[in-house]
Amino acid sequence: MVFDERGRMLNPSFFDYRLFTTVDAPKIRTILVETYEPTGPFGAKSIAEIGINGPLPALRNAIYDACGVRMMKAPFTPERVLNALMAKK
Repeated sequence: MVFDERGRMLNPSFFDYRLFTTVDAPKIRTILVETYEPTGPFGAKSIAEIGINGPLPALRNAIYDACGVRMMKAPFTPERVLNALMAKK
């Protein structure tokens, strides 16, 4: 992004916005650290599921902030939001 001296963005569209790719990333060196997790199967730890859980509660709260209805069942389709709005009346 490019800004002028007053802080205004001079390239406000994504047309000229450069997206980083793997070519731009530095070399990554993997280091395996042996550990034992007593609550995991065979002492294994899990780190991959953490990113999966974030979007759904965030979307639920965004719908609540925008419409005032608390959605209880995903997926949050337009039809379900409309039904929740109608039920609120």
